[in-house]
Amino acid sequence: MLGSELALNGMYGLAPDGHVPTEFLERVEVLKGPGALLNGMAPFGAVGGSINLVTKHASDAPITSVSTDYTSSSQFGTHIDVGRRGGDHNQFGVRYNGVYRSGGTALDEQWKVRGLNALALDFREERVRLSIDAYHSQEIFKNGSAFFASFTGIGAAAAPSASKNLFIGTNARFENAAVMARGELDIAENVTVFAGIGFLDSRNFGFTNGTQAPSVNLLGNFTGPRIVNLRGYTNTLSTQGGIRGQLDTGPLRHQFVLSASALKLSQSSEFGFSGSYRSNIYLPVVPPQAPPPAVVPNTAFNPSRPYFETDPRKTGENYLASLAFADTISAFDDRIQFIGGLRSQRVMTKTFQANTGLETNSYDSHRLSPAYALIVKPFDNRLSLYANYIEGLSQGLRVTNPLATNFNESFPPFVSKQIETGAKLDLGILANTLSFYEITQPTLSTVTSGGLISYKPVRQRNQGIEWNVFGEPIPGVRVLGGVTYMVGVITHSADGKTTGKNAFGIPRWQANFYGEWDLPYLVGVTVEGRVIYTSALYVDSLNYYRIPEWARFDAGARYTTKIYGTDMTLRANVNNLFNHSYWSGAFNDGFATLDAPRTVLLSATFNF
Repeated sequence: MLGSELALNGMYGLAPDGHVPTEFLERVEVLKGPGALLNGMAPFGAVGGSINLVTKHASDAPITSVSTDYTSSSQFGTHIDVGRRGGDHNQFGVRYNGVYRSGGTALDEQWKVRGLNALALDFREERVRLSIDAYHSQEIFKNGSAFFASFTGIGAAAAPSASKNLFIGTNARFENAAVMARGELDIAENVTVFAGIGFLDSRNFGFTNGTQAPSVNLLGNFTGPRIVNLRGYTNTLSTQGGIRGQLDTGPLRHQFVLSASALKLSQSSEFGFSGSYRSNIYLPVVPPQAPPPAVVPNTAFNPSRPYFETDPRKTGENYLASLAFADTISAFDDRIQFIGGLRSQRVMTKTFQANTGLETNSYDSHRLSPAYALIVKPFDNRLSLYANYIEGLSQGLRVTNPLATNFNESFPPFVSKQIETGAKLDLGILANTLSFYEITQPTLSTVTSGGLISYKPVRQRNQGIEWNVFGEPIPGVRVLGGVTYMVGVITHSADGKTTGKNAFGIPRWQANFYGEWDLPYLVGVTVEGRVIYTSALYVDSLNYYRIPEWARFDAGARYTTKIYGTDMTLRANVNNLFNHSYWSGAFNDGFATLDAPRTVLLSATFNF
């Protein structure tokens, strides 16, 4: 998932691209249905919900935590977490998280370095709350990367060993730097105004674009160029503001929010290509290196800096603005709740040619999008019945495959819609949810003509049933999991070739179950396990290539104790316990992704 699809402390465009470091996060919030209206919609079309990352801030109790860890095959790391509050009534807070990790990975011959520095400052008084968050993260990959593959012939090739490295010699670096400031002021007993502003500078250098193995036959052979994203950047400015509050009108209680937000993104990517070469996913050769393109001077170019430190021309610019109002109306002691709201959205998109900087296309669209939800608790708070409808305008899709003839083409903004109904039963020790939903939205489908590849938008409908369970049915035993049955269908395509086909990347069945048990006869010891299952799915919109079902098992244990008055927690986890190699899903139309090999993780955490 792109970083711009994740909200950071309620604001989009500020989460890091690449792998999001979790060490500076307090929690991850998954908001479904109309919650997306109340908290803002993701820029690229996640109308059914949103994901919000909440950063760590200083708690009332002092925090000093040091962790050391090991990840197979030879990667070692350290994480420091320090938090303090000060002032005559603890109104000032500071929290720092620092991470450094380096060494070999489970992928053959790959070396990875990762660093993070994150600082959170806050001030809180009775009516005022202010915070500043800043972070810098960096990832360096040396000698290869995970890959994905497209297929040719009569079927999909069997997955190779998940530790196989097809792109030895590939080096890459990601850097993210962001700062954000947020504030809240209680202007009345039940009324609060809020505002926020943030900046992100994200850059990548030498990143191999997805490390594609194109047109793999049943024997694993493929021929093609090596594609390298030599350098690129994403710069964002994110702002928000609004007012929220609570008031009573007779027997009705209102919880309302009026909010405005704006997000400006500037992006660029510069690619290079090697000559065509032959290889095999089971017995790969070292690929040729792609030569860098000629440097095109621009306003940001500085000849005294190394090539990969210069800025390529801007290839895309997006501006998303919205104004929203929502009201949650409650009656009969919250036994009946109705959520209604409107969001006025504007999406402006511009695309530029990489080598000249000339504008190639642009869009400016506006829409008023509604959202509704009804929640009824017919007996008591243990059972809730609900239904909701939500729609939204999202930034148009963009072709990201450099091999496509219409690479970097942006399509007009689109409207996505979701309708959902369901129930939640909370028995105290165990909670269950059951939901039925339908989502309609566009995606990109591959069009091949005369050996040339291009991408065109198609309309897709996903209908599904989802059951989730979580809780502690027995003291010391905690469970979390769910099962989903979903049917994805292409309902409309311009040429009609994919209309009625199964949507690529959508399995009929998915199941995830996690459990942990505090061993009664070993005080402080907890064992845990997880199973993930995905049924067979098509990886292309024409339904030529189908990858088989798969299941993955993870296991782990942790031990909590004290050593000389210091809290210590030891953890041991193994992901992909049986080292099963399989295609795990689809990435864009026609490309299958390979799951990670067996990975061992060991750590020791000391809280002083």
